[in-house]
Amino acid sequence: MSTLVKKLIIVTAASIIIAACSICPRCQVRPGDSSNLDELAEYMTGFFSSKNQSLTHPHYYDIHLHMVRIWPDQKDGYWLYVEQSFPEETPYRQRIYNVIEPSPGIFASIVYELPEPESYAGQWNDPEAFGDLKPETLINRIGCAIYMVRDPDGTFRGGTHEKDCLSELRGAAYAVSQVRITADMLMSWDRGYDENDQQVWGTISGGYRFDKIENFPVSPTP
Repeated sequence: MSTLVKKLIIVTAASIIIAACSICPRCQVRPGDSSNLDELAEYMTGFFSSKNQSLTHPHYYDIHLHMVRIWPDQKDGYWLYVEQSFPEETPYRQRIYNVIEPSPGIFASIVYELPEPESYAGQWNDPEAFGDLKPETLINRIGCAIYMVRDPDGTFRGGTHEKDCLSELRGAAYAVSQVRITADMLMSWDRGYDENDQQVWGTISGGYRFDKIENFPVSPTP
């Protein structure tokens, strides 16, 4: 499958899902039954580090990324707590992802903010700490979901939809993200652009490569 075809598939699926969410932001399309969803969740959970990249590319930092499954009884895909930080420091980014298969062969990671993120800093090693938190209390970052397809070699790749992910960081008007996920690494390229489509933040030459250091096993969703 060519890159152009894959891009068209992602954009088409994203347009359908976003149109539905504009009518009902809390609604979600029923997940597909593909075992590839289980595989994607398995790839995404674990402890990742960009240390190797930072040693060979001076413009990249050593960043730690922890992603762990929470709420295993939820039946609408997988819910993951995500935490990014510099080594031995307080996390600077905390999110919750809902990883689903809204249409056969199309995968989505819906992005949410936590209402009180500081209360959950460092809790990636204690998923039960999220027991009192409920999906309906999360803040949906509408337009910032990641849509992916799976390549024949098992790689998941995709990104955000056009200019839908709004951002005001460092003078930006919108942000775009591209990802590539395999069993042993996660590549993420986040960039912000102003209203004139000029890049104002994010790396220029390519994304961050996070190597998987430790796997957090995930059982299939109920």
